[in-house]
Amino acid sequence: MGGQITRNSFYDTLNGPATSHRCHHKPKRCLPVQPCGGLSSVPLLFHPSTKGSQIVMDMSQRTVKRQASFCNAITFSNRPIAVYEQVRLKITKKQCCWSGALRLGFTCKDPSRINPDTLPKYACPDLVSQSGFWAKALPEELSNEGTVIAFWVDKKGRVFYRINNSSPMLFFSGVHVSEPLWALIDIYGLTRGVQLLGSSLHPDLRGLSLPSSPSFTPNTPTVLCGGKSEPNLNIPLNASLNSSLNSNYHSTFSSSTGTTPSSPFSSHPESPTFPSCSTSWSDECTICYENVVDTVLYACGHMCLCYTCGLKLKKMANACCPICRRTIKDIIKIYRST
Repeated sequence: MGGQITRNSFYDTLNGPATSHRCHHKPKRCLPVQPCGGLSSVPLLFHPSTKGSQIVMDMSQRTVKRQASFCNAITFSNRPIAVYEQVRLKITKKQCCWSGALRLGFTCKDPSRINPDTLPKYACPDLVSQSGFWAKALPEELSNEGTVIAFWVDKKGRVFYRINNSSPMLFFSGVHVSEPLWALIDIYGLTRGVQLLGSSLHPDLRGLSLPSSPSFTPNTPTVLCGGKSEPNLNIPLNASLNSSLNSNYHSTFSSSTGTTPSSPFSSHPESPTFPSCSTSWSDECTICYENVVDTVLYACGHMCLCYTCGLKLKKMANACCPICRRTIKDIIKIYRST
């Protein structure tokens, strides 16, 4: 009709073509898009500069080795990791004179903004005591040369791992996925060298009931790297998992005293408090995470190590308590009365 502009044609110029179909269904409630919702085109490598003082890295940034000691070997990924993105790595070297093994986890802190000189000796318990870091020790029996490990986080903040393409295992929970996450890999103890094999996107695991890590035992709390207890997770995974864990955590630790690493389950930036390591004979050694705590450190009196790890730690220069950092003058083995 000549130069006449209809209402529909006017709105078409502003908002795109109008549709004649009018939907009478209720609008669907969609989940928010994750900030790391897809695989990056940037190759997955180790961060070139933010690493522990004992780390030696090859030119490709895919292989790292700890050159001495058993610690000071924290590393990060060079880019954020997407939700459900499997970080794949292979253990290339094992050193049998130490206890404890690889620590794996995530951080929402950009490694490029971390001063390498401020990195602590240990991811656990030192680094996880800071807000925005989550990590846990891999069981020693799974940390052999040639072992291929994949680990990832899902949209509920649960971290899984698999060994040599075996079934996925629930590792730990409570990671904040609302922010970009970088992989955290501590080349610790028995683990001397690691090679990054790349990454791939894992299918959505929701609705599946997955077994938990071998370090979890039914009806028994498990000690995380930061010295916190985690309820048994060998249960079907569901949407209420995180809330139940939070409730358990706060009810367990709200009445205790002292300072401690912040829990992966805590949504608060300040560090909560926790009971002394000596409160339970089922506590695991904070170095190897395999043996039961059976040693008192003198003169501070803390109980957080097994006797084997205590002996090794005492022989090191400037040996100090993992909890209070006081100098270790002696270690005393204790025995449970029957």
